[in-house]
Amino acid sequence: MNPDEVEALRFAPRAPRLALDLGCGEGALARALAKASGFVVALDRDPAALARAARHPRVAYVRGDACASPFRPGAFDLVTLVKSLHHLPLEAALAEVARLVRPGGSAVIVGLHRLRSPEDFVRAAGSKILRVVELGRRSREEPAEPVVMAMPREDLPAIRRALAALLPGSTLERARLIRFRARWRKPAD
Repeated sequence: MNPDEVEALRFAPRAPRLALDLGCGEGALARALAKASGFVVALDRDPAALARAARHPRVAYVRGDACASPFRPGAFDLVTLVKSLHHLPLEAALAEVARLVRPGGSAVIVGLHRLRSPEDFVRAAGSKILRVVELGRRSREEPAEPVVMAMPREDLPAIRRALAALLPGSTLERARLIRFRARWRKPAD
């Protein structure tokens, strides 16, 4: 698991009966969630990523749109998005999260934001330095993991406004480097 998936797992509630990982990629977080929960649905639009995903008996891999999933409202105890929100239309994705989380359930988001403030640029410079150090530590035999990077469109203030409107009561905080994490608990009916 990458550090962002570890962070999402750390902030996820313990032992959800049914979890959904939106934008699951190759499913590392979904498999980790499955070890602590009843069942996990891992959704991604990329058939190649889903084909590479290692299988787990309590994970169902589904190809689909994270903004218009085929699941019934309130179906999941936990919904996660890790480094996938910036690939999606912000408001549509957050509305889908709100629709899918059951009353009393939770959402955990670890995402990237567009650089805007001086602090953002300082953190970005620091991330470049740390990345060079990290790559220098890898052995020459270890292949670098492929990276598909889409630049985030929204900055933290825009993300904060969207969260307040669509996931009221959510928290947003800066995470390592230029990332943020958001958590939300849907009010019980």
